[in-house]
Amino acid sequence: MDDELKNYIERHRTWQNLALSQFSFTNNLLLTISIGFLAFLFGKGKNDMTTSIDWLYIGSLVFIILSIYEGIIVVISRLYDFRISRHIAYVRMRYYNKKKENDKGTLPDFDFKWPNFCTRVNAICKVIFCRIELLTQNEIKKLDQEFYEEKFNSFRELSNTLGIISWKGLKWQAAFLFFSCICYALSIALKIILFNS
Repeated sequence: MDDELKNYIERHRTWQNLALSQFSFTNNLLLTISIGFLAFLFGKGKNDMTTSIDWLYIGSLVFIILSIYEGIIVVISRLYDFRISRHIAYVRMRYYNKKKENDKGTLPDFDFKWPNFCTRVNAICKVIFCRIELLTQNEIKKLDQEFYEEKFNSFRELSNTLGIISWKGLKWQAAFLFFSCICYALSIALKIILFNS
């Protein structure tokens, strides 16, 4: 491998690590702000009890709860994505070591189609409510190509789906926080207008 290729590989690793750490920081920041804003809204609601229903205030509460929900989904999907990705890397390493001994080839790469909504819901339910059966040492030692292509690629597809859930969830988390702030600001502005008139 020449120096230029090594340089590009190192750059890719650096930016990948920065993207992952920035993603985690952003998710934590949005989750913290959302929980703080929820506490603020509940405190305001107690102090500002009126006889009429403030639908903008209720909308703000709903959006902030949805933001927190999305943040929790992102955390869970990231945790399992990292766990499964770590296992995939381990299986690849073990398979590569066995391949060198037995000259059996490498694990193939496959492209996965974009997961639809049902696939994403299924993936989240799977990691929360079911036990994920990772490959055992004995299964890794078998070097059965068909077995690997079926079970190993199901892990890769799950990891891919969880990664997509994480990124989409982060976007929705930020959007719901934004909508919550807008609803609250409109609620305050409407009260000021009605008070002054």
